[in-house]
Amino acid sequence: MLYINQLEHPEIPYVTDTDHPENREKFEHTISKAGCGICSMCMVVDQLTMDKLSIKKCRDLSYKSGANRGLGTDMKILGPYVAERYGLKYRTTSSTEQAARCLKRGGRVIVNVGGDREGYEGIFTHVGHFMVLTAAHDGMFTVLDPSFRPDKFGERAEQEGIRTSGRFVLCPFGVMAREADNRRPAYYLFEKAYD
Repeated sequence: MLYINQLEHPEIPYVTDTDHPENREKFEHTISKAGCGICSMCMVVDQLTMDKLSIKKCRDLSYKSGANRGLGTDMKILGPYVAERYGLKYRTTSSTEQAARCLKRGGRVIVNVGGDREGYEGIFTHVGHFMVLTAAHDGMFTVLDPSFRPDKFGERAEQEGIRTSGRFVLCPFGVMAREADNRRPAYYLFEKAYD
């Protein structure tokens, strides 16, 4: 199963927020800083098709579709654009239960966690972040986090029931729902398209 860690790719440029060129100098525009959506999309294509989608090719699809016009990647644009090109069914939801059902049918889900906001401190990120959900079992999601580091999670994550196993993160449904409850949609669902 392909795993891509965005932190390992500071050499690949990824220009975002193109609608605001005056902000260009404020951010480092690389995959390592803004490529979580790109890396997540590459993992989904690898896991659901016989094709490979490289980081650079996915970045170029983001440019071509305009998914890079805001800060980071607009998955509402990139998701259906890539799904069409790779023959995948695509839909969105903010329902954790629907996301889990998609995974149980063999699909993959890109989740958009929202980070810190009033009254809540994010566990996976302090700002917006995309990750891939690969399985749902016994009330837990299996997560591939494109910005995973062995020291990323602390005591609070452990108290919330989050565990790691190698590069995989196990997260209770309820915790993931809270992590993404300020995002609309929270989940981007991809499945193989059968005729």
